[in-house]
Amino acid sequence: MGNSPKPTRVQRSESEIKAILKEQEASNVTVKEFCEIYDIHEATFYNWRNKYGPKVEKAGEFIEMEIGEITAEPSLFAEIELPGKIVLRLFQKVDPSYFKALI
Repeated sequence: MGNSPKPTRVQRSESEIKAILKEQEASNVTVKEFCEIYDIHEATFYNWRNKYGPKVEKAGEFIEMEIGEITAEPSLFAEIELPGKIVLRLFQKVDPSYFKALI
């Protein structure tokens, strides 16, 4: 059996980690591709992001929605694509606070 050397862990400072997270956020590459380029394990990257990344407030409850009458051909007012393959389709103008609650 071969005695290959154990890979060494690179210790990075908090400021280095935050810089890496900012760079990935500004880049147009996926997390997977970014991790391959920088030789970082994806789980490590996500751990860093959870610990040092921006804190995102999540809604703690469901959003009430009113369902009106459906017309024969509803016209699309706006379509918004969010990260995670989420698509919001709006068929009328909505109050900004309502939209903010969805995100």
